Amino acid sequence: MKLTAAQIASIQRGFYRGYPDTIIARELEIPHEKVYRFRVKSEISRDWIVERRYGWWERLFKQGTPLEVIAEIYGVSRQTVYVMLNRRGVSAREVKRELDQKRVRLGKKLKGLAQGGKNAGPMDW
Repeated sequence: MKLTAAQIASIQRGFYRGYPDTIIARELEIPHEKVYRFRVKSEISRDWIVERRYGWWERLFKQGTPLEVIAEIYGVSRQTVYVMLNRRGVSAREVKRELDQKRVRLGKKLKGLAQGGKNAGPMDW
């Protein structure tokens, strides 16, 4: 059975997001070997996918996605995500502090909007 255009597009999206062959195959309900052969034929290295994966983990975490959720999405443990982010120089404390500061700033803006403050203009967003 040949891969459909939709399957190929889904596989490529999965590679871009750093998903391993096995997860992509399971999600598409196709044999793992088909995903593996497509990756090899496309000359996409496992190392490239792994690097993409860690980049996505970092982005998701910095956007406020909990480690547990990232781990569940990628089929790994929370500790694996934590360790790999740490190896990339991402500090959980620092990210949490930055997210908390953003929430405080947003809260102040929303409060100003609710009170009709001087910073309540539409261009503030």
